[in-house]
Amino acid sequence: MTMIIDKTDNLSAFLHWEYLFLTTGYSLGCDNGWVESLLDICYKFVIDQKTSWSQAQGLCLDMGGHWATLESEAEIIWIKGYHSHKSILRKEKFWVGGYEKSGVWYGKGDLVDSPILATDWANGQPDDFNGPQDCLVLYGDGERNPADWFKFDDGHCSFQTGFICEKPE
Repeated sequence: MTMIIDKTDNLSAFLHWEYLFLTTGYSLGCDNGWVESLLDICYKFVIDQKTSWSQAQGLCLDMGGHWATLESEAEIIWIKGYHSHKSILRKEKFWVGGYEKSGVWYGKGDLVDSPILATDWANGQPDDFNGPQDCLVLYGDGERNPADWFKFDDGHCSFQTGFICEKPE
């Protein structure tokens, strides 16, 4: 028996389900290993396969999704909240679907890439430290100053790290 819950019914129910998702990874509409957000998006935080930015895109496709593109402030807040709340993820960096081209940051879309409008850059970022850093990475904790934890950085695209995929619920 499948129970359908209207997540917008009331604030109390919304907070209850958000708490369940954040604390247990419980999911009503996502495949096993994927985490449901209240944005009707399923996310997969991959930490057991460290890979380059370009390889991460292909792996997301192989898993039936695509890169997490963090297209809105609400999506950034949810990703940061889940990343910071789950102890197994806290210290991890993650590739997400953003890249720089000619000084403009783009989100890697299914069909068309579009300029990133919602951002949460760490202090002093993007900075192209030690040469071109054209790929978007999300810090974990302990990486830098606490004010920069769970924020964006521009990374060297060949760096090997975890990644975040997304797909519709």
